[in-house]
Amino acid sequence: MTGPPSAVSEGEGLDPREVTPPPVILRFSATERGFHWSIALPTLVLLLSGLFLRFGSLQTMMVGYDRQVGLRLHLVAGVALLFGPLLVALLGNRRALAEAARTLLRMEREDRRFLRDLPRWLRNDPGAGGEVGRFNGGQKLNTLVSGLTLLVAAATGFILWVSPPLPDPATGALPVLTAWLATLHEATTYILLPVVAGHLFMALVHPRTRESLRGILFGIVDADWARRHHPRWYREVAPEGAGERKPPGESTTPPGDHASSRRPEPPPGCSGTVTPRSSPAAARRGAGQQAAERGAGRPPPRPPP
Repeated sequence: MTGPPSAVSEGEGLDPREVTPPPVILRFSATERGFHWSIALPTLVLLLSGLFLRFGSLQTMMVGYDRQVGLRLHLVAGVALLFGPLLVALLGNRRALAEAARTLLRMEREDRRFLRDLPRWLRNDPGAGGEVGRFNGGQKLNTLVSGLTLLVAAATGFILWVSPPLPDPATGALPVLTAWLATLHEATTYILLPVVAGHLFMALVHPRTRESLRGILFGIVDADWARRHHPRWYREVAPEGAGERKPPGESTTPPGDHASSRRPEPPPGCSGTVTPRSSPAAARRGAGQQAAERGAGRPPPRPPP
């Protein structure tokens, strides 16, 4: 991610180290990040181990592959997917999770407009997207499809685990219900593969959403990115002008107006704190100025008579 152009590139003759880095904004709490990874990591293991169990050609590509080890790994990942999110919800901030779930499962008019504009948005058309909230329509649709598919995969996988499919001794065929469950369980893999691949592409490759990976890893995103790509959510959680990049030395608060810089109360589940990062050069100047004043031994000012 590239930051704003330095003052030197703008011809002002300032040291780039003295330019204050852009502010950041809190996007995901620790509980939300933990809940996401408690689902994402077991899902990746389930997909990979399931593909190896299904296709013998993949097994031959891995030296020393053991089908029994692969099956146990698949079962362990399934148990982690069932109980990991529950553990995070029990130990973490359930209010934040509930607020995020309500937002993700509510498809609004702007979300439908976003989905209609999705081809233009993927081409980086600046006019596409509209007034996006905390999550855009694509993220909500991805959550809905992957969530329902994982529920079906978990239910069918659990039944097949506790009641292993045993073929008929006479015909060698599986019972009809067991065969149907196995087919449905396998189908969930083929549904999840493009969904997960698209999710990884948006997080790792697409320029408009790469910043989201930083948010789900560390909780914070660039405030200017949030203002441009999630403007409605940004206005709800950030102080006025916090994400606007000003020229060096220009203040975002009118002279004498300190009340306007107060931060609004954030909505439940997301503090939306905007934190300007202090410049190292500014910190050194401040410390040096304080030391010089102490060394000079200036007397305190006398009170007026």
